[in-house]
Amino acid sequence: MKENPIVQRQQQLTQQWLDFTEKPDTRLCRWLVTDDELGMLQAFYQLQNSEGNDTGDFFLKLTSSFAEPTAFVQDLQQEFFQKIKELQELVDDPLLKKWKPLKAVPGTSPILHFLSTLGNFAQSLDLPEGFVVIYLQPQSIFNRYAWSDWLVQVLQMGIPQRVRWMLTDFQQEPYLKTLAQYFPQEVVTIAPDLKMSAAVNELASAGDPANPGVQFRKAFVHLTQAIGRQDLAMVDQTAVKAFKIANANGWPHMKVAVNMARAGAYLGKQQYDKAYKIYGEAYDFARAAYKEGDKPSGKLSVTTLFSQGAAMIAAEKYDVAVHSYTQAVPYAEEAEDLYNLMEAWRMTGFCYQQLHQEKLAWNALWQALEIGPKVDDAVRPNSTLPYIGQALMAMAEKSGEMNLYYLVRDRMVFLVGEDWVEKAKAV
Repeated sequence: MKENPIVQRQQQLTQQWLDFTEKPDTRLCRWLVTDDELGMLQAFYQLQNSEGNDTGDFFLKLTSSFAEPTAFVQDLQQEFFQKIKELQELVDDPLLKKWKPLKAVPGTSPILHFLSTLGNFAQSLDLPEGFVVIYLQPQSIFNRYAWSDWLVQVLQMGIPQRVRWMLTDFQQEPYLKTLAQYFPQEVVTIAPDLKMSAAVNELASAGDPANPGVQFRKAFVHLTQAIGRQDLAMVDQTAVKAFKIANANGWPHMKVAVNMARAGAYLGKQQYDKAYKIYGEAYDFARAAYKEGDKPSGKLSVTTLFSQGAAMIAAEKYDVAVHSYTQAVPYAEEAEDLYNLMEAWRMTGFCYQQLHQEKLAWNALWQALEIGPKVDDAVRPNSTLPYIGQALMAMAEKSGEMNLYYLVRDRMVFLVGEDWVEKAKAV
């Protein structure tokens, strides 16, 4: 039996990593990847942190954000200590449990102290031929030039012998090319060349080629690949093929899915009216299926209408958008989909605000607030309810209705909590 294409690519990554670690002078692995390869690299890391580890190395990912070099070293070290502490509590390994961080020597460079700590940690473990691998993946990098300079300092000071670092760079916009040029022995660039599109096609083609499900899956994959390439001509061509299969087999949900994907491609190209029209076609299919008794198509109707509304908001055509959101209300009510019912009213209110129709905006937002108590307690704090409260309070204050201002404020505290204003800022 032919091996799963994803497993094949995982094995390829493992071999590429082993080729890197076999070179004695290397210290930093720069994975030069495409966007669709990043997920495979994350999976490679997760594999090495499981019983399926096939490299013999000890991997640890650090994700502190990079803003200012000195603070970054401190954050990185604290994150490292915290990760090791958690491992010491979870893993029954006497060598790991016994390890303690090195004390800082006054006057020592923070980078050098961190590197020494990593080297000491690697020596304390029983890794006869393996390495401690730091997978450095900052959540955010505020200055790429400063980030590159910081890595230069690390390599100049020297990554310890039993330690290896790895990080990602992107083929579309590589910014660590100079680092690899300055340190040709220490830095190895690996472009995995995983051919993920081919892998996805292999998976999509699995099964009987005469089976309509297999045919549709393959056609839909081709559609998503065309969307990824932003090739609208190919998007339309592959959408027609996928749609014909769905239509011939009486699959209304798949017809909706094809149109939603196609509309999203036009939305991404800022062709808002075209996207609105195609989302409308998706809505027509969902509505027809719902009228014929297919209950899940009620929620699909809400989704298609919300997408229409979003396209018109992007186009700043709020008078058109508001109709899509108001149309979604009865579907959400009938489906007892309280969250989307609240959202439909919220977005209706938002559109009326942009149209300066204050009374209609207030009524819609108040309807949204009334649904708030019915939304699950666990969902409320992370929902858009805080935004609804903030919008109503701003309108009440503007109109001088301070009794309503305080009423909304108290309700928000009761529904969301004392920190509801901070949550509104995060929405």
